[in-house]
Amino acid sequence: FQAEDGIRDVERSRGLGDVYKRQGFVESFLSDPISAYKKVVEYYGGDEESSKFIIYVVLRELLSSKPDLVDKAFKCIVSDNYRCIQGIWKTIAGD
Repeated sequence: FQAEDGIRDVERSRGLGDVYKRQGFVESFLSDPISAYKKVVEYYGGDEESSKFIIYVVLRELLSSKPDLVDKAFKCIVSDNYRCIQGIWKTIAGD
């Protein structure tokens, strides 16, 4: 429920904080971001748009020192391209 003033019903709202609170999400994301993305989609009842937004925000936070890699990593994740994301993670680890 969203009121006219934009305040959402707290009990029904599932925001980014809910995802971060889940045990081990960041660790899971770093080890297998594609599977983590699929879990977020499942968590949000198949809502891929909300899930993509959350994954993008997580990437921006995790890759804050490498903003040029955020869009590339996002495309790799949502297209199920494991080789691509592994290459990005290797690039980050090598720095």
